[in-house]
This record gives sequence, C-alpha cells and structure tokens, in this order.
Amino acid sequence: LGLRGRLATRLQPNHPTDDPRGIAASTLDGLLLGSGLGLINGVLVRRLSISPIIVTLGTMSVYSGLAFALTNGVDVFKFNGTFLDLGTAQLGAVPIEIVVAAVIVVMGGYVLLRTVPGLRAYAIGGNPDAARYNGVNIDRTVIGLYTIMGLLMGVIGVLETARLGSATANAGTTLSLDVLTAVLLGGVSFLGGSGHPLGIVFGVLTIGVINAGLIFAELADWYQQIAKGSLLLLALAADQVSLYRRAHSIS
Repeated sequence: LGLRGRLATRLQPNHPTDDPRGIAASTLDGLLLGSGLGLINGVLVRRLSISPIIVTLGTMSVYSGLAFALTNGVDVFKFNGTFLDLGTAQLGAVPIEIVVAAVIVVMGGYVLLRTVPGLRAYAIGGNPDAARYNGVNIDRTVIGLYTIMGLLMGVIGVLETARLGSATANAGTTLSLDVLTAVLLGGVSFLGGSGHPLGIVFGVLTIGVINAGLIFAELADWYQQIAKGSLLLLALAADQVSLYRRAHSIS
C-alpha cells in the first residue's frame, strides 16, 4: 500500500514524471516490465495448459486493472522533453516508429525463417507432440517467445507514450481485434505452424486501409464494429478452409 501510494502520487497528472535516473533508465524500465509481463503470460500458458487466447485476455484485464489502480484512472503526462523526442524523431523523412517496425520485421523474419529457434517455433505451432519427440524443449521455447513478445510490447509502449505525450491505463486494449484479424489475413493459421512475416505486414496494412476507409466514410461506430467483426469471421473461415484443404492434400 505504501508503494501504491508513492506511485499514485508520482503519477498524478499535474505531477512531473521525469525520472531522476535519466531517460535511458526509464526506457529500460518499460522494456523490462514488458518482458516480465510476457514471461508471466508464457509461464501461465504452459502451466495452465489452456488456450493462449484465454490466458492473454485474462492477463490483459489484470494488467489493465493494475494500471488503473496505480494511476487512479487518470492520464499521465508532463514527460521529459528528451523522452518525448523519441516519438517525434525521424530518420530523414521517415518517422522513427516506422524504422523500428521495419527493423523488427526484418530481424524477426530472419529468425523465424533462417534460424533453428524460428524453425522450432513453427514446429511447435504445427505439431507440438512431434516437436517434443524430436527433442524440442517446448516449455523453454514457448516461454522464451512470450518473453520476447513482451519485450516488443514494451518497445511499442515506450514509443507510443512518447508520440502521444501521455500514458493511459487502457491504451491499446481495443486493438486486440485488429491484431487478430491482421495476422489471420496475413496467412497465419489460428492453430499456428504456418504464416510468413511479409504476409503479416500486408495484413496490418490491409487493416490500416480498412480502418481509414471506415473513418473517412463517416460510418457510425457500431457499423465500424460490425465491419471489423465480419472481417474477422471471414478471416477465420478462410483459415479453416485452408486447414481443411491442407489436411486432405496430405491424406
């Protein structure tokens, strides 16, 4: 309770949020927190042996609630100017966020497609029992993947906070539907074991174009929700058709 009180006082909207240790230390805290939360998710997925989607939704609710508790439900701003520069910096004419995203896609794609850990990830997604029989340590691999994903979410959180100039407890919680739809449109199987990084890029771009089109069309919010939900269902149906054809082609 004492820690919560100190954090809540520090995170009041009119209270300076500069970290006396410096911007690098504050940014590192965000990355380490993301990694730690990803690690927790990975451990829960392996220990509870239930759907990763259920675990992710459950922990998202818990983490969001903790964020609201620590901030008393108010936005946090008045960040250091040097930190805010992270969100507005550019490499030439390209925003730094796009550069970071491109680097992550290239490096992540290389690891997935050209390295042993990446092949192990595909193997676990395709057939975990076969991967186990071939000597793959499933627990270590899955937990490691969740930790890396948490680290990447920390990167996104730091950059997005710097870009907006404020932090909100429920930031990003409404994007889960868009993320799931994007990866399915990009050719990633809902059950895992298939998909290509470039496909995910095209899926994300498709979702971005659709969202922008819905906004420019000035559709009411509920019609936008109907359109996004219908697109997700279509993507799921296409995934099931692909799995059906793959199973029958093998047999």
